Amino acid sequence: MATDKLNAFFERAILLKDANLAEEAITAVFSQEKPNIFENYLSVLLVSDWHFRHEDIAHLLQTIASPKSVGFLLDATTLKFGYLAYDDSHALARKCVWALADIGTGEAKAALTEISKNEDPKVAGYAQKRLDKWTIEVSRKNNNADEKRI
Repeated sequence: MATDKLNAFFERAILLKDANLAEEAITAVFSQEKPNIFENYLSVLLVSDWHFRHEDIAHLLQTIASPKSVGFLLDATTLKFGYLAYDDSHALARKCVWALADIGTGEAKAALTEISKNEDPKVAGYAQKRLDKWTIEVSRKNNNADEKRI
């Protein structure tokens, strides 16, 4: 799908809160050469409650690994979406934690530190594990981010 058409899909999906359009747009991003072009849309959709692709979005944001998505990823670790209520393994929170770890900036590390204090011990544990392995996993960190690595 052409970039302009995909931008229009995202804009319309968000404006209308149309889960089907969002689904189509998110699926199309997986085949894009430069998915980072759609980072702003993906970040907004990550914290929106009217669709069902949050885990895929977290995965895409991990791949993009841009510092601009840190706040959205942090927020998403505490959101409870009805369709994910069955998931006591907290897959969305875990994916967001991995995305933050791979972003690898000081802001991302601070977000992980905040998540490590989460009242849910599983979610806190996911973040603490990434903090404990921060130095070992440095090769996974985004090398294109503007912010200095800590």
